[in-house]
Amino acid sequence: MRLIHSLVAVLLCSLVVLGQTNRGGITGTVVDANGAAVVGATVTITNIGTNAVIKLTTSEAGVFNATSLEPVNYRILVEAQGFKKSILNNVKVDTASTAGTANIALATGGITEEVTVTAEATTPEHRKPAPAVARSPSAR
Repeated sequence: MRLIHSLVAVLLCSLVVLGQTNRGGITGTVVDANGAAVVGATVTITNIGTNAVIKLTTSEAGVFNATSLEPVNYRILVEAQGFKKSILNNVKVDTASTAGTANIALATGGITEEVTVTAEATTPEHRKPAPAVARSPSAR
């Protein structure tokens, strides 16, 4: 009986270890200039360090979700018929969390045109409030 209890304890400990992960994810929504969901857009997520690529398609709500990503920086390319390509650089994935939502608004135009956004994305816990901007009375 003691052997059985020991085996059960080892199995439970093994399950706890397997449940821990050092992976994260990226989720986002693709919309047009009016805020309507872009259905069926191609979302290409590239690991900047290794150039490994994941291709996704947006849902009927314009949503994409990439899970089990290494905690590194990624580039997101979004393409849809009738819209300019949009590129979001330096999207950082942290372990065991989803990156700050990568919402992307596509501009109308040919797919050969592109809009590049270079910004450091942070997880919601690390966002800082925008500094207040002082305006002088003569700057009106």
